[in-house]
Amino acid sequence: TEPEVQGKLDLPLVPSQPVRFAEGMPNQLFIPTGNTLALWNADTLARPALKTWTFEGAITGLWTHSNAKKKTRVLVSADKLSYLAPDKDAPLWEIPLPKGKLTGLPTLNETEVIWPTNTGEIFSIDLETGEITTILKPTPELGLSSGSTVITPSKVIVSTREDGTILF
Repeated sequence: TEPEVQGKLDLPLVPSQPVRFAEGMPNQLFIPTGNTLALWNADTLARPALKTWTFEGAITGLWTHSNAKKKTRVLVSADKLSYLAPDKDAPLWEIPLPKGKLTGLPTLNETEVIWPTNTGEIFSIDLETGEITTILKPTPELGLSSGSTVITPSKVIVSTREDGTILF
């Protein structure tokens, strides 16, 4: 049988990243199109959007999570890395993207985001301040990484070397 359509929203552009529900706010939906992120009421999909944020560059990544105070937050990568609160008009902070292409998915916990790059470096970004700390730099043993995956923020890091070896 055909699914019943509950609502329809015609957007001027195709979403540039997957649509995300706001953690802890199940009736609100983040939709990125081009360089704009819009927060919509997921129950009605009625215009206008509840809130919009515009970035200088196209949105290349979008993640939602709950911080240590159980408040919904949104991490957006575009021309910069921005950290948003749905109830604020401006980002809580914006920082330049760490050097090297960000690879894989960031690992977010209540206080930080851990993000690997294609240079083999892995960065920790404090979610309260936006301060960047390098937590792993490439060494001769590690080699350059084609991409790393963070299993947990402080315990296990998997680095894929160019020769195919996986180091823990």
